[in-house]
Amino acid sequence: MPPASTLSDTKIKILDTAERMFATCGFAGTTLRNLAREAGVNLAAVGYHFGSKEDLFQAVAGRIATTIMERQVQPLKALEMGEEAPSLETVLTAYIHPGIEFIFETKELMHTRAQFLARCRAEPALIQEHVTEKFSRANIIFFKLLKRAVPEQSEAELFWKLDMVVTMLIRTLTEIGKPQTLLRSNTKKDIEYAVNELVKFTAAGIRAGSSRV
Repeated sequence: MPPASTLSDTKIKILDTAERMFATCGFAGTTLRNLAREAGVNLAAVGYHFGSKEDLFQAVAGRIATTIMERQVQPLKALEMGEEAPSLETVLTAYIHPGIEFIFETKELMHTRAQFLARCRAEPALIQEHVTEKFSRANIIFFKLLKRAVPEQSEAELFWKLDMVVTMLIRTLTEIGKPQTLLRSNTKKDIEYAVNELVKFTAAGIRAGSSRV
């Protein structure tokens, strides 16, 4: 996905509207006609810039994924290049912190973006696969580091535990600001507290051995 600075005003308007509508109505509940009306553009413009509704959904997911992954990959690659196996807590922090930081950066969009990511987990399998592919670069490195941090666990076990880390992170983001939730605000103090608590909780879960024979 090109950086925002290289996109036309029309494309940005369509992407912003699509992100909001997909987050609120889901893939099935969003039509290109209604989206064009909400964005204040003609239907032909949506088709011209993005093609199908599926392509537009991927573009929205790609815009979010690209920014988050750019921030995840740098610390994860640094850990990957280290000679010694990193601690599980260090790996989890490098993976979790960038996503929370990004969601909070644009206050007026943070609930929409968190809701969009949550929606992605409930969409049809083909849509989920497209979204997972958008995040694959960071997830591949993260998985390799998990195997180094807890080598006694099988790949199958770590795969579903990785999925649980992502699920819990998204759940935490969608509950931002609600009473008795982990993420109460976007202050640095609250973000650091939330990251530390998530890391402690997920590290304990990952280390827990499987009873499956």
